[in-house]
Amino acid sequence: MKKNKMNKLIDLICKYREIIMYVIIGGMTTAVYFVVYAIFKYMGVHYEINTCISWFAAVMFAFVTNKYLVFRSMKREKAVGEFFKFVGARLTTLGIDLLFTFLLIQVFTLNEWVAKIAVQFIVLILNYVLSKLFVFSNTKQY
Repeated sequence: MKKNKMNKLIDLICKYREIIMYVIIGGMTTAVYFVVYAIFKYMGVHYEINTCISWFAAVMFAFVTNKYLVFRSMKREKAVGEFFKFVGARLTTLGIDLLFTFLLIQVFTLNEWVAKIAVQFIVLILNYVLSKLFVFSNTKQY
């Protein structure tokens, strides 16, 4: 009986591997983002500039990990095109990040950290959708 449950668990993990990996890598990317953000906040950098610096560090990490570990896009000849699509998609979500962070802090007077964390949930979902449908849409799963 235990073997049957284990097989079902393995089947579920295989079926949802991409989403599971995206959530794990997304968590790591978010950690990169917030560690860089905290370092530059400590240095006194304004949150708008800090958001851009943190975004850049996270995008570099996210591209490599998403390309190879999440979407398994292994063809090197596609890397440049995928990189530019990836950056374009992430620039879109950066704009959303900046807009919503500004609104939550300046208009709704939310705490800066609460605003940043809340916005990251929206950004995480949008990044997955854009990566899946636009950036790595021609990759084959194995």
